[in-house]
Amino acid sequence: MTSVVVICLDSVRKDYFDQHTSTLQRMSDFSMSECRAGSSWSVPSHASFLTGSLPSEHGIHTHNMDFSSVERDEVLTGRLEDHHATYVSANQFTTPEFGFDSWFDSGYPVTNGRYFHEGIDANGSSGIRDHVRRSLQSNHRMKSILNGALLKLNYMTSGRSVGGLLDDGCEPISKMALDIAEEQGDELFMFINMMEGHLPHRLFRGMDRNQFDLLASWTSTEFDHWEYNESEEDELGKFADDVEKFREFYAAAIDYLDRRVSTLIERLEDTLEDNVVAIVMADHGENLGGEYDRHLMEHTGALTEGLLHVPFEVINSPIEIDGSKSLFSLCELPDLVTAIVDGEDYTLGNHPVSVELLGEGLDLDSKESDYWNRGIRCTYDNGKKYEWDTVGNRYRVAINVDGPSTETILDRDVTIDNKLCARFAHDLQTYRTQVAGRSGQSEGISETTESRLSELGYL
Repeated sequence: MTSVVVICLDSVRKDYFDQHTSTLQRMSDFSMSECRAGSSWSVPSHASFLTGSLPSEHGIHTHNMDFSSVERDEVLTGRLEDHHATYVSANQFTTPEFGFDSWFDSGYPVTNGRYFHEGIDANGSSGIRDHVRRSLQSNHRMKSILNGALLKLNYMTSGRSVGGLLDDGCEPISKMALDIAEEQGDELFMFINMMEGHLPHRLFRGMDRNQFDLLASWTSTEFDHWEYNESEEDELGKFADDVEKFREFYAAAIDYLDRRVSTLIERLEDTLEDNVVAIVMADHGENLGGEYDRHLMEHTGALTEGLLHVPFEVINSPIEIDGSKSLFSLCELPDLVTAIVDGEDYTLGNHPVSVELLGEGLDLDSKESDYWNRGIRCTYDNGKKYEWDTVGNRYRVAINVDGPSTETILDRDVTIDNKLCARFAHDLQTYRTQVAGRSGQSEGISETTESRLSELGYL
């Protein structure tokens, strides 16, 4: 039986993927040029491509980040009854604390303090003595101690000329994925999330400093993207140096992923005797501050093409897939994976492509947080994107088909046709009002999780 591995390159936009992943593209049997995410940040997007529905339909978004609120039989993994469903992820939202494990038979969250998964997470220790004490009380003493040593070395080397010792999880994830494949064998569905494309950006071991201009002392944490996003256009020149460094590190991280992920897929092919299909995609992209990103940085409070236009590659496909130039929603992933497992040819683009954002993140450190937390929808029709939100903006947008992930606002204050609104199950303003008073954060989040979410820019 065919095994399927879905590899999500977190925050990797389509045009930068095309520029910096020559190996993965060469390996691909099918490349989808016009794929769009279901939302613009991790929680609702993951829920959308695993359920096949939009945030207001599955109900998982900034006001409810509990994946377990949706039953497994409504999720892709619920369709794959003969497969062992597992995940290995460095995304802090895809953890038991947010109920993500309820959709899988097994799961392995990865952090920079848990290089060896059997050992304890060093991020949960309050100093060296506490970590040694906790390690000696664990079932895997040596690997727990090594987790602490590696984390400490990583902090000591970060910001120095050699760069950080550890990446953002790609290396231990690859090791874990291969161990699972060897142990489980056939009938495996594996979901992988790699965070190197996500901020914070910094120099770490393995990045190509010959190809990219990477300053060891710079990190994206020094760049206040809120100040950038809330500045007038004529003030943005003062940020030019940081924006350029951000883009360079972002590109270098994607280049790193190309080399590491392609090697992982080759090793999975050897382990599973070529009976594995790999799908490489992203949950959303990233704004990089340009005119065609509406002069926005990162992925907060917007549905730009830089955020929505994502890569989608199928490697070792056993079926014929049609529609490589069609506009395709990542919400079709469950249908495509089901077709691959059943050995049935599939045509992409079976329903209108629509996107939804019902708020952003956990705690926005912004003087205009109400604006950035607004509800936004967009849908694609006749080669154009129509966008509207809960503060009254209504746009008609030209998109760049089969090219860079750019857009141009053609008209403002347009009338959004009822047939476009009808593509969504609920009225935006009504639904946003109903859920806005809820606290989306799961109960009992650990200090380790809070620390990681803060590092990722969500707290």
